[in-house]
Amino acid sequence: ETVWRLMVDCARAPSFVPHVKSCRIIETSPDGLSDIREHVITYGFPLPPIRNVFRSDYTPPREVRFSKAGGDMRMMKGVWRIEDLGAPGMVRLYYEAQLATGAPLPRSLIRSILRHDTPRIFKAVQAEAEDDARRGP
Repeated sequence: ETVWRLMVDCARAPSFVPHVKSCRIIETSPDGLSDIREHVITYGFPLPPIRNVFRSDYTPPREVRFSKAGGDMRMMKGVWRIEDLGAPGMVRLYYEAQLATGAPLPRSLIRSILRHDTPRIFKAVQAEAEDDARRGP
């Protein structure tokens, strides 16, 4: 539950997703099981800010599927999965994504950024979730 709450908290996205400067929810479904979000991502000079608009579909408290809904990305889809490991407070977080930028960037640069940032996301999620668990509900 702690990891789930963190994963769907738009306001906290900049605290655990590198380069995300802001997150805002544009639209939410009446049942709360999907929304459209906008991330503004900055990698620094010489790259311009990227506006990433995506739909998230939720299967609480286990899965977030996301897909492009606008913005600067040419293609984006993927999933976050939370697997309960059976021991109190122990989960495994899975991430899978397919991405294509709208900017003419070399694949090697994109892969390098993802290789560097993905482990940082997992470590930051772990640290945030552990802090939340220590503070309690």
